[in-house]
Amino acid sequence: MMMTSRFRYILKYLFCAFLLVVVVCVGQVLYCVVEGTKGLKGIEFRDTPTETNTGDTTSQPPPPPSPSERIPRKIHQIWKTNDTSSYTIESSQPIWRSVYPDYEYKLWSDADIEELIRVNYPGIYSDYISYPYNIQRADIARYVLLYHEGGMYADLDAFPRQRIDPWLDAQSVLVRTADGNSISNHWFMTEKRSPLFAYLLASVHKHNIWVAVPYVRVFWSTGPFFMDKAVRDYKRDHPEYDLVAISAESTNSYVRHIAGRSWHGADAKFLNEVYDANYKTIAQFFGPLVLLVTLAIFVVRKRRIRREF
Repeated sequence: MMMTSRFRYILKYLFCAFLLVVVVCVGQVLYCVVEGTKGLKGIEFRDTPTETNTGDTTSQPPPPPSPSERIPRKIHQIWKTNDTSSYTIESSQPIWRSVYPDYEYKLWSDADIEELIRVNYPGIYSDYISYPYNIQRADIARYVLLYHEGGMYADLDAFPRQRIDPWLDAQSVLVRTADGNSISNHWFMTEKRSPLFAYLLASVHKHNIWVAVPYVRVFWSTGPFFMDKAVRDYKRDHPEYDLVAISAESTNSYVRHIAGRSWHGADAKFLNEVYDANYKTIAQFFGPLVLLVTLAIFVVRKRRIRREF
């Protein structure tokens, strides 16, 4: 009888401990989501008007460099090796080189990037090699490359439609998502040694935390949540920084992005289905509800244990 009571006590204790872990994990996920989805609220930036695609990107000769340009005429792309023939879909590499023949073009391999970070940015190297997902390293790689050399970054599934030379006079050019309140990192530009991107890289270590949901972990540690928060915090303290945030409509006139979501796991696919189906309000309600129900169960079980023992 004594053993049975002790066994029941141990099971209840373990159950309460499990609930506590669930509460902590759910709370952490909610914090990352709520903080990350604040997006660009309250941030002032130089806007751009919606443009109309002209269709032919090569009919006009490249404009000469302007003295006001702060962003170098460089294009950076990344892949596993220096040969994009193994890329699973059509690569945009030849299109970028054709539309921008006057720009310096660089294709960086995984080995190139790791060596660059190891030699020049040892402060984030341990974070870079510790990431469990390759997409996290790909995200950090693009920030490092543009901070190190400046210029333009484009995913291999992002295709140019028109030249973007008029924006080279800004300090940084970022792309807003369709709702206008967040930043996408498939294509962007910045000046060399940009203070904004310096702040971004300085934030790498504190964002490299374990989060229960892999999709949220990627977004918070290196992806859009990470970038949104860094931009929001930096612009709050440095309102004079010349940041262009292009609307999604205008961006689509200049760059066509085939969003493959190839790195997404089951959790990401589920969350995207929820979001794409316009159930965002339900998702926002469901998260806090789970947290409250879990917390209530934990409190009730704890009180029962105290009464019985």
